[in-house]
Amino acid sequence: MVGLNVKDIVAKGLFNKSSTLEVLKTKSKVTILQNVTDRVVIVTGTPLFDEQGNIWRVVSRARDITELNRWKNQTEEERRLKDQYYSELVEMRVRQMTRGEGDFVAGSAAMQQVVELAMRVARTDSTVLVRGESGVGKEVVTKFIHRNSTRKKSALMKINCAAIPENLLESELFGYEPGAFTGAMKKGKVGLIELADHGTLFLDEIGEMPLALQAKLLQVIQERTFYRVGGTKPIEIDIRIIAATNRELEKLVEEKKFREDLFYRLNVIPITIPPLRERKDDIVPLLGRFLDKFNKKHQMDKKISNDAFGYLLRYRWPGNIRELENMVEQLVVITPADLIEPLHLPGYIRNLPNPLDKQDKVTVPGVVSLPEAIEEVEKQLFLSAYENCKNTYQTAKMLGVSQPTVVRKLKKYKQNIG
Repeated sequence: MVGLNVKDIVAKGLFNKSSTLEVLKTKSKVTILQNVTDRVVIVTGTPLFDEQGNIWRVVSRARDITELNRWKNQTEEERRLKDQYYSELVEMRVRQMTRGEGDFVAGSAAMQQVVELAMRVARTDSTVLVRGESGVGKEVVTKFIHRNSTRKKSALMKINCAAIPENLLESELFGYEPGAFTGAMKKGKVGLIELADHGTLFLDEIGEMPLALQAKLLQVIQERTFYRVGGTKPIEIDIRIIAATNRELEKLVEEKKFREDLFYRLNVIPITIPPLRERKDDIVPLLGRFLDKFNKKHQMDKKISNDAFGYLLRYRWPGNIRELENMVEQLVVITPADLIEPLHLPGYIRNLPNPLDKQDKVTVPGVVSLPEAIEEVEKQLFLSAYENCKNTYQTAKMLGVSQPTVVRKLKKYKQNIG
């Protein structure tokens, strides 16, 4: 190319374009990407002007970025494969838990969404706020996130903000220096925050934390530093924070019982676990898991009859999974027979009405045509069953039809499906 005009070089296809020609057109500095045979070059052309202001020379500086592009494409492909493998891992774990084989049962669609979100959150160091009624499994989800995170080899430190008196909570969390207060240990004490360094700090019942401590916790989240009680030296820590609550923190913020800035710092990734009454598909696998657990623990071989299962499915479980677990252990221990029947269940469960019992009468409005009567009976059956089950799969099982049929009929009768 030595001695050739740049116009001829471009015309011959040796370059796809020329920085020199672009500089001559614009009379200013230009940077372009240039294809030279099988190479990619980034070229910056700079004009040099004579005393009359005319372009005298163009100095072009070229940098071959072919290998850089190849490395970039390779990195993007590796990242794509990594994301694909991780998505497959998430799906595998969800399927595993659907069969009751994982860390916790996730047979319902609602819990499968919780598992998938928890798996994706586990890859990051983002602060997580786990919400849900008492007994739904907030601690189980927290342990699941920690075990699937990069911090799994370090400690998961838990503190229940409601279980420790307010005057002791600060020293438990932050630790204290020797002689910080009357009764303090001579050597001082390391707090849970410091013990969780490089690991995860789990703040259970965060809604019960006193306002005075909330400000100190906010500093830990924002700056990743804190002071021991009575200390003057800042301590740096590397922790991930997961908080859990069964309280409505937004309401506590309105009532000035919880700091608004702390709420937003904690609520980076919210995970809400639905109550057991809203995920009835989880009841049967949970019953099976707890039955196996307590049979092994008490060296028994108890089973639950289908009729007893029906009563347990209709119960709303206000205490959620914790109540269900305690109930199964109670039945395993006190039932004299090997088969647990409805007569062995507590009265408040045994006396629940069956939505399909004859006492729930289906009526038609007077004398109508047979097709109208059939449609009215069908409507009442589907709506009544769904009202009690709150789940299209259980409704289908109760009525002896397919789940798509239930969905279609409920839409026909303008019932919002949860």
